[in-house]
Amino acid sequence: MSQVLLVACLAASASALVMDLESKDTSEQFPSFRLGAAAPAAKCHDGTWKWTKRNSSALRDTYGSEKSLVKKIYYINVDGNDGRKKHMQSELSQKAGGVKYERFSAFAASKLNKHEKSPSFKAVASLYSKARYTPWLLKDATKEVFAAIHISNYQVMEKILKEDKLGDKSDSVYMVMEDDSTLDSQWQRKLKPILENTPAEWDILRVGYWGSARCNDRENNYVFAVQPPSKDANALGGGHFYSGNTAYLVRPKSIPRILDIMRNSSFASIENVLMYPHRFPDQTDHQVLSYAVSPDHMLVNSAGLESSHGR
Repeated sequence: MSQVLLVACLAASASALVMDLESKDTSEQFPSFRLGAAAPAAKCHDGTWKWTKRNSSALRDTYGSEKSLVKKIYYINVDGNDGRKKHMQSELSQKAGGVKYERFSAFAASKLNKHEKSPSFKAVASLYSKARYTPWLLKDATKEVFAAIHISNYQVMEKILKEDKLGDKSDSVYMVMEDDSTLDSQWQRKLKPILENTPAEWDILRVGYWGSARCNDRENNYVFAVQPPSKDANALGGGHFYSGNTAYLVRPKSIPRILDIMRNSSFASIENVLMYPHRFPDQTDHQVLSYAVSPDHMLVNSAGLESSHGR
């Protein structure tokens, strides 16, 4: 099996899933988190709101006995945020276990025009999204931060796809971590059984988050399928399912599909963008096939600091 590329950042050719949801772009209905509101993920909670079980396959990938499955680690860091840069350099120098790592310069929120209807905003935003904000963000003073996180995730995956010698034929895996993240000291040993218990069609595998997992989404003892809705007041009160984009794995062969879906989404919390189905111009709905490790198998944790994208 090819090595797994691990991407640390701030913040598959499976069929698109068409879901029976009320909104054409249902990520716009539910904000999945508020910046800086991190807390450790609890045990799973039973959902009570309308929900669709993912029809995951029984196919699984197998991995060799090599010490590390990871080829390279990227972390996304805003220019000038030297404190977080030092934190990640220290963290990775101690725990990367011989895996190469590299800083990726984040997209700065200050580059976006604050007026979402302005030509300059649309000129930039249309490269990465539908060039609009989800409705609940329109009156949010930090909306440009959400857009910057979206763009940063898009750009780092674009870089991975471009620089991998096999391009979209590569099944190497990258992990995306926020730049205030901490790696479990045994993450390399714990990664193999997680990957081998994840449905083979996965696009993104979340290995660090601070929201709740939905018991109904459990695939096995290792992973959950990340399905909407993110919100369930009866089950979680003001909390959300799968909040926090602390760390995820992604493979180049899935990236063209993921980027296509992102270009057809509104700017929202990145978790919702990677969770909900999005309406394409041909009126079909497409969803990134995201999975998340169980709370017991989290590989990356967050320090819970406010996003540095807004600075």
